[in-house]
This record gives sequence, structure tokens and C-alpha cells, in this order.
Amino acid sequence: MSTRPNFFIIVAPRCGTTRLADLLAQHPEVYFYPEKEPRFFSHDGNYERGFEAYEDLFSEATGQKRIGEGSTTYSHHVQPCVARSPRTVGPAHQQLLSRRQDPVLRPTPPPANRV
Repeated sequence: MSTRPNFFIIVAPRCGTTRLADLLAQHPEVYFYPEKEPRFFSHDGNYERGFEAYEDLFSEATGQKRIGEGSTTYSHHVQPCVARSPRTVGPAHQQLLSRRQDPVLRPTPPPANRV
């Protein structure tokens, strides 16, 4: 059985990614990468390590039907992510989960995250 993800969470920062990942991980048929943001498709250094290193991230999956990961960087590094599409590394039937939030209603990030 493949340990590559068959679903991805692609959302902007501060849009409830952590909560969604935590809820999904509670389901017995779902394995969600515990560090939540591997940034494989959006960061050159991670991508250059290759698909085998990426698949190793999910080695703890033990027969779950759904294997997932999510990185907020996928939502704002669109060009490299499209070129390195998740569909090129996973099963034919994948799901992309996305969520948008009104920026006015979005929680204020901690000072370390402000630009």
C-alpha cells in the first residue's frame, strides 16, 4: 500500500489549518502528517530531496485509507506548486481541501509573523 498522501490541505495562514488537521487526524481511517507543514512542493530544498524522502514522511501510516498533509505555503507559492503538482507523486484520485477566510475577520498574527 502506498504511503503517499491522497489528500492535501491548501489554505492561507491563520485560516484554521491546524484545527482542521487535528480534527482529521482523530479519525481512525486518516493519517495526517503530524508536523502538518512539510512544504515539499513549495520549497526547493525539500523538493530536491526527492519523492522517496517525501514518502518517508508518511512511513508511520498503518493502513489508513486516507493519508494527508497540508502546508500554508502551497497557497502563496503557486507557481512552484503547480509545476510540482501533488498529482505527480500520489494516487490518481486525490483531493485538495481549501478554505478561504475574509482577511478583515482573520485573527491578528503574533508579532513574529507580522511583516
